[in-house]
Formats: sequence, C-alpha cells, structure tokens
Amino acid sequence: MTLVEPQPPALPERYLPTGRFNPDAVFRPLPKIETAAQLQRELAKYRRRYAKFQRNLTPSLEPTRLILPLERFVWRLQTEADLVDGLGPIIGTGPWQSVRIPHYGGPLGRATAYYRTTFQITEDMLAKGALFICFRGVDYRAHVFINGTYLGSHEGFFASFEFDFTSVAHLGKNILLVRVENDAICMGNSSWGEDGYLNEGDKLYAATGPGWDDPQLGWHHCPPGMGIYQPVSIEARAPVHIHDIFIRPILEEQRAEVWVEVYNCHRLRKPATLELSVFGQNFRGTVSRDLKYKPHGPLGPGINYFRVPFEVPEPRVWDTENPWLY
Repeated sequence: MTLVEPQPPALPERYLPTGRFNPDAVFRPLPKIETAAQLQRELAKYRRRYAKFQRNLTPSLEPTRLILPLERFVWRLQTEADLVDGLGPIIGTGPWQSVRIPHYGGPLGRATAYYRTTFQITEDMLAKGALFICFRGVDYRAHVFINGTYLGSHEGFFASFEFDFTSVAHLGKNILLVRVENDAICMGNSSWGEDGYLNEGDKLYAATGPGWDDPQLGWHHCPPGMGIYQPVSIEARAPVHIHDIFIRPILEEQRAEVWVEVYNCHRLRKPATLELSVFGQNFRGTVSRDLKYKPHGPLGPGINYFRVPFEVPEPRVWDTENPWLY
C-alpha cells in the first residue's frame, strides 16, 4: 500500500461582516470591572454557575494500597571523601542539612547531592505483598538506594518514576538514599554568572524550573537547578496491580477505550481479570458497571498492556461552558 498525501477538506466560503457602522462587525467588550465589590459580585455569579461541575458524585472506592509519604530528609552536596568511600552517604557520615520535600536549588551545572532518610515498614505493609518507592519528579538524574542496595536510575525533569524494593525491605527501620546529579545544559550555563559553569552538558531544559530562595539566581523560573521537587512516598500494594490508566475517547462512534497497564511483580505468569465501571463524576450517570474483561492469557512479569472497549451513548463532551467529567 503506497503513501497518500492528505488533501485539505473542501469548505464553503464564509465572509465575515465588515464596516464601522455594521453592528455585526463591531466588537463590544464586556463592562469593565472597576471596584472590589464589582469583582466579588462577578466571582460569586460564576461560582454559582459552575458549582454543579465541582461535585464529585462517583461511588467511593475502598483503598487497596498503604501509602507512607516521605517529607523530611537530610541533604548535602557530594564531597571528595564520598568518591573514596561510597558507604559514607548511606550510613550518614558528613555534614547534613535538614530539608523538607519539595526541595530545589543550586548549584547549576555539573554537581551531585545526596538525600537521605529513614522510614518504618510495618507488618501490614509487608502483608500487601509488594513495596514500591515512588517519586513524582526529580531534577535531573536520580540514583536510588534502599538499605545500601541500588534499585535503579531515572533521568529527566518532569516524569514520575518508581522502583520495586520488596526484596531488600525488612520489618522496622529502612534507609533511603537518593543521589541526585545535575548537569550543564546544551550550549552551557554561562547566562547565570559565576554559578553557571561554562562547561556544556546534556541536560534537556527549557526555562521551566520552580526556582528557589536566592535573590541572584533563584527568584524566577529559569535557572536549571536540581533537587527532589515533587512528593516521595512508599506504597505497599498487591503484587499484581494497576500501574497506569489512559482513556481514549472515540466520540464519532460513541465509545471509548481504556488503556490499562497491569504490573506483575512475580517472576512467573499470573492469571487476572479486569473489571471496569464508568460513572459520571460531576453528574449522575452510569456508563458501565462491573464490565469484566478476561485477557487471552496469564500476565507476564512486569508491565502488561490491555485495551478494553466500552460504549458511551450520547457522551457529554467537556467544554468551558459545560465542563462535564466522567
């Protein structure tokens, strides 16, 4: 089959009205808000108008995971001694500073910092069957260790990531160490003065950092700093669990697809059945309830991908005037 160059659709000609004295061609701005009282009246009007769209009418789900947020860490930059003794940061040697996540700052360019904390694993968490360390975002490269064992690495600013640490966890106190590496951006960091090293690197960046408390560098969103700038948590889950969900609407056919990623922590294949229910979130309505989907075979180790179709008769489409949610 050969490639076909798509052609633009044939559209009817449409002429917009023109002329100073044509009422249909004159833009009429809304009345100007000039006082605080007028502003409050307008806000109250729109709050009343959109109040029904703020409701959550979906049936509540029983929680299936135990989540332990990790907010308090100690932090320090890498020293030359760490290059000789790699166990030093794990056991806690060196001058540490207490920080709270989210934490973000310099230096710019090539630099390495350590984040360290301890957390408690309970019998209830172990009974779930699988333990994950979850990061919502680390800038830029993260290398994760628990109880001295290397779990994995992640490079990139925006994406969340997680690692299974079931095999290295134990009841009681556990130690988490995260080595965070910054890099110079392509073309170098010279724009930021003395703290912006002239060396070039491979960091992908586009002036979108959260900034930090420093009047010279940090009080805006441009400098490519480093740190754990999003929440960190421990999650105890079932060994076979939902890893991610994406909904693909197919409005012209009044249906949709659920793209489901199911994670299997076991080394062997495991049977599973998916069950799907779809409800209106800010309106009362049931699209599907307890729709069962049986995969063709058992789940393999790691991530398994499935597409589950379902009908959506007369779908309510989101727009700014009527922001319907499912």
